Order: sequence, then C-alpha cells, then structure tokens
Amino acid sequence: MTGLRDSLGWLAPAAGLGAAVVVIYPQLFFSKLAILMFAGFMAGVIGFSYGFILRTKRDKVLATPTAKIASTAMGMTEVVGKAEACGPLMTAPFSGKPAIYCRYMADFSRGKEYAKLLEYESEESVVIDDGTGKALVMLSEADLRLNIYHKYHSRDLQDVALMKAAFQKLGVTFPNLAHGGVVTCEETLVLPGDLLYVLGYALPLNDDQAASQGAPTILIGKEPNQYFCVSDKREAGVVQSLNSEL
Repeated sequence: MTGLRDSLGWLAPAAGLGAAVVVIYPQLFFSKLAILMFAGFMAGVIGFSYGFILRTKRDKVLATPTAKIASTAMGMTEVVGKAEACGPLMTAPFSGKPAIYCRYMADFSRGKEYAKLLEYESEESVVIDDGTGKALVMLSEADLRLNIYHKYHSRDLQDVALMKAAFQKLGVTFPNLAHGGVVTCEETLVLPGDLLYVLGYALPLNDDQAASQGAPTILIGKEPNQYFCVSDKREAGVVQSLNSEL
C-alpha cells in the first residue's frame, strides 16, 4: 500500500544519516552518547513507520463499505459470510475438531530454558457464503486476525492427556516434566459455519452458470500495496485489534 511505501521510505534517509556520521565523524559516532542518540532516533523512525502502517490499515477497513458478494465490484471489497470448506476437512490435532483452517504451536519452558516444540499453519483456502453468492478467499496471503480457539497448559491434567495424544499423533515426543517445566499449546481454527470478515481485492472467478451450481463467482486475495485481512471479528473488532497495536 502507499502508506507502507511512504513509511518505510523514512528508513533510507535515517540509514544514510547514520552512514554519513560514521564516515565524517567516526570518533563522534562511537561515543556512547552518539550511539544512544542514534539508537533513539532509529527507534523513533521505526515506531513512527509501524504506527503509520497500522493507521493506514485501519483507515482502509473503515473506508471500505460492506458489499454483497453477488453485486460486489471488482477491486477492493469488504464482505462478511459463513465459512465453507473447499475440500476435505482436516482434524485439528488438539481439539479433534473438523476444521477448514488450523494453526497450532507448542512451547516448553523451565527457568531460563525455552524450546519451540511444535509450529504449524495450514495453507487452505476458504469459501465465504453471504447468502447472495460465494467468494473464494486465499487465507495463506491474508493478515489473519483470528481468536485462539483453545489454550492448553501442562498444569491441567486433562490438558496434559490431550497434549500427549496430539503429540503422539503428530509423531513428536512429549517432554518429560518429572524435573519441572511447563508445556503450553494453543490452537486457532476456522470451522465450517464460522462467520468471517474479509477485506481484500476481488477478481472474477466463475460465470453465472457456475454460480447457479453453487460455485464461487469471485476470488478475494492480496493485491500489491493493498491491505488483505480475514478475521472472525466484525469490522469494529478488526479496528479495535489494529488500534490495540498502535
């Protein structure tokens, strides 16, 4: 998006200024005060850029009206509808739920020791049905703002049993907790029938005859320099989540 290019554009002058200081005044650059000043300056530039990007995304969400799939224009669009699978459902390893999309991760910690045990994200697409038509949405390209379906913790005996069963199915050894340590897992899902908010770039996919047979008529995905977001929150929830990161 234009805002992204503009905000990142601040980094080049900042880096150039730093390089000039090193070349012209090396003794000044390597003084503690100069290093702290330069680090503070760079932190400010990066913070401003990150905030600018988030505000640009938020403004795009607020400025794009919700459309019906059957009548949406090609280009940037915003739709809300129920999730349908494009193919066979997958079984989420921890909850056992039949899911369209699944993301999970598991961590182990003991004192200062930390290890990432599992991390996975499916690359499935999803069909959105708003009652007027269907759209195919490419989840792998989107900024996914989804609520965590469930968190698991090794201090809960029932969770331990579920985690051990999931680890076994995935072919991963569950840590020995006899000497202490904590395992935490979280699973994020899109289930059939979940209501999804989609903001992205719409392109034609199938003709009216295919639509009459229940096929998606448009494809919603990412366009260069445009914000593409999929969320299980409504528009107000997406705006709130972006505001929380400012």
